Amino acid sequence: ARLKKAYETNPYEAEQLLKECDIHSVAGILKQYLRDLPESLFTNAVYHKLLQAYNIPDEELRAKTYLQLLTRLPQNPNQACVVFLVEHLVRVAQFEYQNKMSLHNMATVFGPTVLFPGQESDKKNSEQLATSTVDVMAQSGILHFFLSRRARGEPIQISC
Repeated sequence: ARLKKAYETNPYEAEQLLKECDIHSVAGILKQYLRDLPESLFTNAVYHKLLQAYNIPDEELRAKTYLQLLTRLPQNPNQACVVFLVEHLVRVAQFEYQNKMSLHNMATVFGPTVLFPGQESDKKNSEQLATSTVDVMAQSGILHFFLSRRARGEPIQISC
């Protein structure tokens, strides 16, 4: 709680507290911040289209669709934040031998955090529990696509 409050009010204090904090606390604050956004980094319109694209059986077409949908996000802050976060998670996964966080684990942990329907979508969804399990698998799979692509050195931002 103290670190979160420092991030919100005093960047210098937050920087000092980081030196004393457990890395899991820092990751938890990042996940909480992303969950508390009124809309996910992948906007509502793009989120629903990504879920549809997840079910495209042709892998090449699915990949192309994911990349095109990313370009539909506002450049700032959404696309910029997604790119920065993906780059960071790929860097963390490079130390998998120490931290046990593979790209798959990163996608599992952060997928539902960065890809979620907006609050108005939740109210409309009467079968939310059944849908949410499928959504979590899709959210993780979609993020895993972007993480894997960057880990291979391929860009996730394309020009249309």
